Amino acid sequence: MKYVSLIQNGRMHTSGAHVSSFEFTNDMDLAALASRLIDEGFAFVDEPAGWPPAEVLRDLNSKGILNRSFNPISWTSPEVFHVYEVAHD
Repeated sequence: MKYVSLIQNGRMHTSGAHVSSFEFTNDMDLAALASRLIDEGFAFVDEPAGWPPAEVLRDLNSKGILNRSFNPISWTSPEVFHVYEVAHD
């Protein structure tokens, strides 16, 4: 499973199958990067608290910047995860 684990301070970090870090300078750059990773099948970490990557993408969608469906991922234990779709209207 490949997923975005953190979006913070102008960097997007990926984990799982591809561990990497990407820089962005503004919301438009972030949306373009997120769109590329969505196309590559990345999920976006979602948690019940804080500002996880899935929530950042929800915010970009609500602002009309991303305009994409995407797949959040969350864990119920170290080996058990749940991936679901957040559809864009």
